Amino acid sequence: MEGVLPSLLSAPEQAGALSDVTVNDGPEKGTRVIWVRNAVGMQCAVHPDRGMDIGQLLYRGFPVTWASLHGNPAPWAFSRGINDSWLDTFGGGLLTTCGLLFMGKPGADGDQSLGLHGNISHQPAREVAARTEESGSGFVVEGRVSESAGFFTRLDLRRRVRIPMGEAVVEVRDTVTNAGAESSPLMLLYHMNFGYPLVDPAATRITWPGAARRLWGEDGDTEFSRVLPPGGGGETVAQVDVPPGPVEVVLENRRWLGGVRLTIAFDSADFPFLFHWRMFRSGVYGIAVEPATAGLEGRAQERAMGRVRLLDPGDSQTFGMRVALAPWGGDGANG
Repeated sequence: MEGVLPSLLSAPEQAGALSDVTVNDGPEKGTRVIWVRNAVGMQCAVHPDRGMDIGQLLYRGFPVTWASLHGNPAPWAFSRGINDSWLDTFGGGLLTTCGLLFMGKPGADGDQSLGLHGNISHQPAREVAARTEESGSGFVVEGRVSESAGFFTRLDLRRRVRIPMGEAVVEVRDTVTNAGAESSPLMLLYHMNFGYPLVDPAATRITWPGAARRLWGEDGDTEFSRVLPPGGGGETVAQVDVPPGPVEVVLENRRWLGGVRLTIAFDSADFPFLFHWRMFRSGVYGIAVEPATAGLEGRAQERAMGRVRLLDPGDSQTFGMRVALAPWGGDGANG
């Protein structure tokens, strides 16, 4: 068992385990949550009824991710095409999936009215399976989520989430397949949300792979590598330049738990766009890192700029992402 001495354990569940539960009250009532706990103090929640999204992430008992005031409402609370419905059911967490047929700003595309960030996060998954790897080296949660429109359009997302037993790591592998009868647009964004205590104005810095520039916002700041103290104002969105090949975004907190580094790794061939959302208003305080296949201007405008991918019937595209937590300061200097 990776990172654990089996001779010291009476049962493997002592080191780490899977828990498949159904929520019994609140806006999440009736929804399924698969909790994964490993041997190094990391826990995360996978939500099969919310598009296989990954919700709360805990490290050594502390929250890493940002959570909205809505919780994670059951998918039937969502209404397609209504601009505020996505936001009113947005739970935050480590990974809210945006897409698949569209994402970004709401707006019209021909005779279609498209809401904010798409529908896939509100589609229940099929073929959900959670297991411990035979070697005991980790846990795997898998499922298939579909988004369809009319008679001819359907995209299937098959997601594999892996959590190693002995590392504070979450690995995501997505395969999107056109299961419909016609070519289909494909737009995908990973809305990855972080909050206090990882995000702390006194201790946190963000390292980007390239220059960041404001798209819109209210906080007036242009230094996107830093975290501002809580105050008034609203949300701000920046776009970050990404180089070809492997990309890493690093959040470093030099005080929390003696210093913690969170690294998000992906490839720009999968996600050539990267956005940064932040809301430093008191009581809402949090940020998001958002790798994406296209910009945020809405499907019609993104298509006009040649930035919407087209997937032919039977064809597939794969996407990957890795999140790792580790002590900060390998040189021994914790600031």
